[in-house]
Amino acid sequence: MLGSLLLYAVGCGSPAPEAPRNVILVTLDTTRADHLGCYGHELAVTPTLDSLSTAGATFEWAICTTPVTLPSHSTILTGLSPLKHGVRDNGIFKLGPEFETVAERLLAANYQTGAFVSAYVLEHEYGTAQGFTTYDDQVVVERSAPITTRHAMAWMESLDRSRPYFLWLHLYDPHLPWIPPEPFASMDHLDPYDQEVAGMDKSLGDFFRRARSEGLLENTSVLLVGDHGEGLGGHGEPQHGVFLYDDTIHVPFIVVDDKGRGRGQRFSPVVSTEDVMPTLLALAGQPVPDGLDGHDLMPFVEGKEEAPRSYAYAETYFPAYNFHHSQIFALRSDRWKYIHAPESELYHVRRDPAEATNLIASYPDTAVAYNDRIRDLRGEAGMTESEVQAISGEELERLQSLGYLGGAGVEVELAKDGEFNLPDPKEMIPFIDDFDQGIIALTEQKYEESVERLGRVIEQHPENLIARMNLGKALTRLGRLEEARDQYVEATLLAPNSATCRNLLAEGLDALGRYEEAIAEYEKIGDDPTYGNDARQGIALSLLHMGRAEDALLTLRKLADDVGGDANNFSNLSDKVSSYIEARDAVAADPSDERRRLRLAEVAIDLRLLGEADRALRFRGSTPTMEAMRRRAAGSVAGARGDVAGARREFEAALGTLRQDVYVRSHLIGIYLDANELDRALELAEELIRTGQADAVVYYNKACALSRQGRVDEALDELQRAVRRGYTDAVQISRDPDLAPVRKSPRFPALLEVLADSSN
Repeated sequence: MLGSLLLYAVGCGSPAPEAPRNVILVTLDTTRADHLGCYGHELAVTPTLDSLSTAGATFEWAICTTPVTLPSHSTILTGLSPLKHGVRDNGIFKLGPEFETVAERLLAANYQTGAFVSAYVLEHEYGTAQGFTTYDDQVVVERSAPITTRHAMAWMESLDRSRPYFLWLHLYDPHLPWIPPEPFASMDHLDPYDQEVAGMDKSLGDFFRRARSEGLLENTSVLLVGDHGEGLGGHGEPQHGVFLYDDTIHVPFIVVDDKGRGRGQRFSPVVSTEDVMPTLLALAGQPVPDGLDGHDLMPFVEGKEEAPRSYAYAETYFPAYNFHHSQIFALRSDRWKYIHAPESELYHVRRDPAEATNLIASYPDTAVAYNDRIRDLRGEAGMTESEVQAISGEELERLQSLGYLGGAGVEVELAKDGEFNLPDPKEMIPFIDDFDQGIIALTEQKYEESVERLGRVIEQHPENLIARMNLGKALTRLGRLEEARDQYVEATLLAPNSATCRNLLAEGLDALGRYEEAIAEYEKIGDDPTYGNDARQGIALSLLHMGRAEDALLTLRKLADDVGGDANNFSNLSDKVSSYIEARDAVAADPSDERRRLRLAEVAIDLRLLGEADRALRFRGSTPTMEAMRRRAAGSVAGARGDVAGARREFEAALGTLRQDVYVRSHLIGIYLDANELDRALELAEELIRTGQADAVVYYNKACALSRQGRVDEALDELQRAVRRGYTDAVQISRDPDLAPVRKSPRFPALLEVLADSSN
């Protein structure tokens, strides 16, 4: 059997009054309540979660405050509405240190505190690590439940048994992309989403079984909650974040109390993820502070008090920061759901759980009452708005590899007194699938598809900033630089204060040879905390491309001095420019010296001064070896220009003489791989490996060739060797279409763990 029903009698037997009370918080990312067996999904394979429900108190209508991971977890950990903590999106916000988390309160009460998260969006830099003495975020992009739970178990086994502990375990598996493990991937009665949920459930069951066998669940309460759901196409939303229908805000919420309170009971009144933090404190026997938006649910569970709330608040700013559409707000009661938007909606959710019939015209007084309450809540909270953070290009790529869009510091007009300044998110329904798939195509290097899909988005909504930014990237990858520049110009007009947009435009202008314009754009963001140093480096490179190498060198040296301890990258570039100046001057002194000309070409190629390299290579080598070296350099110039045929011609000509040259063979491996000449690529790779000359990229390309031949286990072996030799591009490994068969292997998560360890 896949799993017998385990009744986790976490609190079997009454502990002595002085016994420490441990608390475990499990957050299930992207998990819909209605896709679990204990919430009525008949096909679900969720024995662990069903057993927890049987052993504890199950809240049938728990509502998350926002269907976005970081803001939702900020509420879970603080007991505060987003109206107060101000975190509105992933990547561009962080939870401020002024907001006290449950971990901070328990740490002050002598608890051992540990957190184990499974996705990049919850890395410590975003503020959720506050109060945790151990915060395990060794995540390159994401990691699977078996890995996260194994790390958590190792921490639990190392604990001081005389002191209580607080564990937060975050599992991410049901989030896109779906790569379910076996045996669940072969269960045809489940769709891929439910297969991922089933795999996560099994890992959680394995974790609890191990913890129980080690005696780590004595006097321990467990609170399990979802951070948000998933649209799965309902109401036109493929994923989450855009709308506030129950598809994405109705989450599981189960409490297994060490004293047995609420065992096997189900509670129908609406509760909120705001209630998690105060309930956790109560389970730990700690006082609940004043000023929280959430409530301790245990008095209600015990029958000592009435349900603590009559409605739950939800909001999403995701459409504003990512689609240039309006943020929206909602109140959900046991009977009604009101969504405050440019075109507001009202549903009788008790009679219409699918939220199919908008009753706002039939019950205007009800809508007004709910609207007034939302306005009051926002007024009482003071509408806290954390500062939007610019994010680097690497951070944006990591967000997008998870399916997030990465709002780029867009200025959002907040709704005031019921007025909205942006279009209704419902207007996105005709193009939202193109948007999602266009971003995915970009990360999977399917640039033509990305251009087609994102182009359709912009046709329907020209003010979509993120679509324009990413369309520009796809066009750049295709070499359509003028078109890319046009998209970046439009993006800066939409968000004139966005350093991300401005930096993309400057890079695009430099690529087109419009160096003075590029410098002018870089200068506008020279003081930006995220992009400022890169902008100054960009100025130096534009100066170099203009032929002002000495000015570029001075700019780089000053930058390295200003940056201080973080100056390695800038110092290295400064050294390269210095070498270029020396080589240039040496050729000027003796233009007939072919070795000097070859040296100038090599340093010029390294700085992408391709015209200079071309000029330096206008000679014929006086010996076969020198001619082969010249053609080797010419191959590099052709490759840098995207002329694959030219690069192949030059490298193959050079290989006849430079048979043992590592550089030539390494580049030909990549060329043969792109041409689908897999046997030739493997032959060259194996030659380099046999002679001990292979670097990490050679092993990576060999893995790609093996993967495309269906030799998955061999490909994984080579990928592991690539990582051990320093290959660190996790986004490439996670999205490279050549490695699609490898990512389905049960061994692949362990590879990502090795990669995460090597990157930390």
